[in-house]
Amino acid sequence: MHFCQDPDVIRHEISHEFTLVVRLKGVESGNIDFRTYTDFKSRVSRDIESVTLQEEQSHTLIYRISSSKYRWSNIFQIMEKITIDFSSIILDYKIRKRSLQDVFNSYALMQRVFRKEQKKTTFRMINFSSTTISLSIIFVLAVTPGLRAQLSSEAVSEGPCIANLTDYLADINPAWLFAPRNYYVPVASEGCYRNYAEVVLGRPAQNAQELNDMQLRIAFADGTALPKLYTYGYTNDGTKAGAFMQECPMPSSPGPLDVSFLRCFPTSGTDGTNLSEISSSEDGVIWTDHETSILIVRCVNDIRRDYKLLTLGPTVTDQVMATVQEKIFGMGFNSTLMSTMTYN
Repeated sequence: MHFCQDPDVIRHEISHEFTLVVRLKGVESGNIDFRTYTDFKSRVSRDIESVTLQEEQSHTLIYRISSSKYRWSNIFQIMEKITIDFSSIILDYKIRKRSLQDVFNSYALMQRVFRKEQKKTTFRMINFSSTTISLSIIFVLAVTPGLRAQLSSEAVSEGPCIANLTDYLADINPAWLFAPRNYYVPVASEGCYRNYAEVVLGRPAQNAQELNDMQLRIAFADGTALPKLYTYGYTNDGTKAGAFMQECPMPSSPGPLDVSFLRCFPTSGTDGTNLSEISSSEDGVIWTDHETSILIVRCVNDIRRDYKLLTLGPTVTDQVMATVQEKIFGMGFNSTLMSTMTYN
């Protein structure tokens, strides 16, 4: 990857670009209300034209605004109204024109994201100077055609696997759990969604829209003899465009922990899938209502943790959501990295 465009060309391309950074309250204590958080993100997308959520950090949302219709005053007026309505979660926000430094930072970020695919990355440094207006906001833009920032699961990792995961396991009915069913995944950690996209697409999702377009579905394909998980996404006219199968071996006489704690391995996938992104996963059932919902915490590739909520319908009730938040946040997961998938 070569960073070799003329600085004047880049300045022209970003002349109408703004970066917006929103800092959130309650992150350290995990007290952010998830529904308010998602409503806020929807409000920003609705009220600001040509805005893109570039990055979700543990306490910060980073947006790109790329529309020639806006001046400073327009964006401030919009954000002031939003801040009043969402004062319970917004700590502050900052805005600035995009600079060459931002462009360089975006390439540095993409270098880290693509390092698995490119062993060597070369940058031709540019001497630049930029006037930074002290209203700050950070953002990522790909200037080279065809090269865009990607959503890697590693970038939103919530840390290593939970060592004492068995302490959190639920008491479950195996006959109900392993009955052949198709599930939606309307709630999961951001890293979990991104990881599934990496497997099904064979690469990271390019943006939040492509990630949601996955329309992730998971099915238990067999009974208790050898549980199998069939995962698919990016369907086209009912065709499962990307799919893979996992088998979860169990002892011949499983005990209670063997039922609620599965170690699964991929056995096959459609063309284009990348099974190395999930070469193994330990799935612990943390909670289920034995009716519609199953909450699972995973240890992926013995490296990092994430979680997902499986439901028989595409939406989640307030009661189920409250239970999920209590369980997940009580295990130390970050409230700002809880994500949702909207099904068509």
